[in-house]
Amino acid sequence: MLKRFFIVLAIVLAAPHLSAQLNVQLEAIKRLKDIDLEANPAIKRVVLKTLESSRGQAAFVEIVRDFKLPGHEAELLQYAQANPNDSTGVEAIRLIRNDAGLKLILAAIDGENATGTVTVLANAQTPETGPVLLRLAKDAKKPLSLR
Repeated sequence: MLKRFFIVLAIVLAAPHLSAQLNVQLEAIKRLKDIDLEANPAIKRVVLKTLESSRGQAAFVEIVRDFKLPGHEAELLQYAQANPNDSTGVEAIRLIRNDAGLKLILAAIDGENATGTVTVLANAQTPETGPVLLRLAKDAKKPLSLR
């Protein structure tokens, strides 16, 4: 029993250390945001590893933005839906204003988290989201609370 207690204690004490290590990695790669990742594969591996570790956090949005990493539209949309009133949630929705992102946004308006999607679109106030919100407002089939 005492052995289990020490194991649990060691795990609990190690958890903040992992978070601190991630914070150090994030600070280090933020200083490298102007580097060409394709020309530096070692740095690219570190950036992608840190990106994976920060999935679902504000740092994920910052890394995708700073390094202009393509192909993360779905994760950015999920983050934006979960944090529609947060500045990083708004930043996440602004990062997916490409064709693939707009398709995901249109699908999300009809999905489970439509309220979060509409809220973050309204908060983003970008030219690309205006027609999407206007179309939603005119759609009589949508619930009034969503319009």
